[in-house]
Amino acid sequence: LLTTGKSQEEEIEAHEIIGNKVIEALRLQEDKAALEKGLKDLNTIGERGLTLILEAVSPEEASAIAQNILSSRISEGIIQDYAQLQQERGISQEIIDALEDKTFLGSLAVLSKETVGPQVGHDLRKKATQAVIWALIGMLIYIGVRFKLAYGVAAILTLAHDVLITLSIFSLTNREINLPVIAAMLTIVGYSLNDTIVIFVRVRDNLRILRKHEFERILDTSINQTLSRTVITSGTTFLTVLALFLFGGEVINDFAFTMIIGVVTGTYSSIYQSCPLLHYWNKIFKPKKGMGK
Repeated sequence: LLTTGKSQEEEIEAHEIIGNKVIEALRLQEDKAALEKGLKDLNTIGERGLTLILEAVSPEEASAIAQNILSSRISEGIIQDYAQLQQERGISQEIIDALEDKTFLGSLAVLSKETVGPQVGHDLRKKATQAVIWALIGMLIYIGVRFKLAYGVAAILTLAHDVLITLSIFSLTNREINLPVIAAMLTIVGYSLNDTIVIFVRVRDNLRILRKHEFERILDTSINQTLSRTVITSGTTFLTVLALFLFGGEVINDFAFTMIIGVVTGTYSSIYQSCPLLHYWNKIFKPKKGMGK
């Protein structure tokens, strides 16, 4: 289905038509026969259609009763008996009689519908990009205030690298970018920043303790002092997300796959990129009072 150039409303409507065709293809012959008689399927009918049926019996409470019936369908998965509604939801016998007259209990139920097309996907990508950018800006401001601007710039460039590498590898595998993946991206940003901040705190402390040493040596010493902690923490996290990827099922597979990439890239970027970027900043601007003062 090509919907390029259509508005989001038109695209959703087009996907709704396709979804209805899929539902019709899955129906049993007896369900199709009941539909041909003019009956409505109580297990697939929407709130608006159900409300119209109930308005003939109870105009004032039709909408509330329809919502009550649909909530039963969502919680139970499928309505198998009209008596089920009367016993569990307190639906009156008059309403049950109206439903038995106008509807039938189909063999399948639609619990939810999701539409992701070009226009909807564009909106999702736009919001995801905005979320990551605002997160990076907020972190830059915080680190700049808590440490120095140089630390903030180095951390943000490192995080941007992590996100871009993760997205690149994710795209090469032809996986779909969805909300769990976006959540994983934001998790990676926070996780990688944590490793970077640990190293930066040690750098700031060593600038006072080793003030007579060259800045490059101070960075090297700080990395060595935090290396075991970084490797052990990242290693345990990697094993956890690997277990989720292998045994967590299809629902969280994309999330776990994204986290695996992010943990690996975040670990090596914190060690091999954040401090070199800080050193490069120091060489360009050459602060007279030192990076930690």
